[in-house]
Amino acid sequence: MLQNATRIITGDQDDRHLLLNKPYWSDDFTAAVHAALERRRQCEGELYRPSDAGSNCRVNRGAERSTRGELQISRNRRYWNSRFRVFLWETVYSTYWEMGPTGETAIFNQGGFTYPIGCKKHDLNCEATAKYTNNTGWVDFIITPIMGTLWLLGEDAIDRYASDALVRRHPHAFGIKLVRASLNPPVSLANILRGRFPWWRDYEHPNDSESLIVKQFERALDVELKEHGDLYLIKGASR
Repeated sequence: MLQNATRIITGDQDDRHLLLNKPYWSDDFTAAVHAALERRRQCEGELYRPSDAGSNCRVNRGAERSTRGELQISRNRRYWNSRFRVFLWETVYSTYWEMGPTGETAIFNQGGFTYPIGCKKHDLNCEATAKYTNNTGWVDFIITPIMGTLWLLGEDAIDRYASDALVRRHPHAFGIKLVRASLNPPVSLANILRGRFPWWRDYEHPNDSESLIVKQFERALDVELKEHGDLYLIKGASR
């Protein structure tokens, strides 16, 4: 939902117009087929030259990740098992994002149309001689889970060897907490979405499994109701 909302908000106005007015499912299917055919051509050797600067040689936009959990980066087998599960999740989710009915092939029909590489919009002279791409390729399925996992390991290392040390030295300094949150933005966003503060770390609170929002909700449910009277005003009432 967050990814699609970001793409729609930052997308071209023409793309948003088409999204609201086009036949959704038939265009989604067509885009997925075109993307699959492009990957088949790549396997057969019909690749764009690296100098074309096409997206076939470009790193995918992002890496999915889970919250950090109760383990820190170390030689502990449990830690590496947990990161392997993250890698599997990234692989499944990335594949769905590329080809699924609510992913890139459906929203703006990634792969369903071609455009000239390196040309400005409506530049007919450039378009006449440019190479064309549909912005898909096998790299999207490979780079995202691999780079995402490496990115995750790097964030875990920054937490353990940099931000965690600062927090231990200054446990009550709000500025240090903001530094920790800024050094690990994906974890900060994941924490916010599950009702935690951005700088929260599970391994620092092993016995605290409920979020602040859940606690407040449960307290509200436990509050005893007090007796009260209701006052009704009747319009046009007469003696």
